[in-house]
Amino acid sequence: MYSTLVVLTDENIKQMLLNNQAALQAFPFLAAARQQLQTVNGCAGCRRTEETATLATKLQEVRRQLAMMPAASKDQLLRILNAKSFRVFYFDYNPQGIKVRMPVDYPPKR
Repeated sequence: MYSTLVVLTDENIKQMLLNNQAALQAFPFLAAARQQLQTVNGCAGCRRTEETATLATKLQEVRRQLAMMPAASKDQLLRILNAKSFRVFYFDYNPQGIKVRMPVDYPPKR
């Protein structure tokens, strides 16, 4: 049964994509991200803040890559997620240099 909408948050990306063999094989950037994320450890002390920031940066890049994929790849992602549509948010900078949260819905709303 298909889910109507899957919102790809950081937790959903980690659970639904980075641990899914079909997704890792279909999208090489996910396999690379998984490898990088496994090197981030939650150590105590001052390194925790640095590693949390690194984790957030890596997941932000995954969200950006998911949003920028061509339509055929997004269709393949829908099949892997067993969903009718997905939404992913990523941050970008507008022409004035201000950081903006960009939503991407696929398939686009009509």
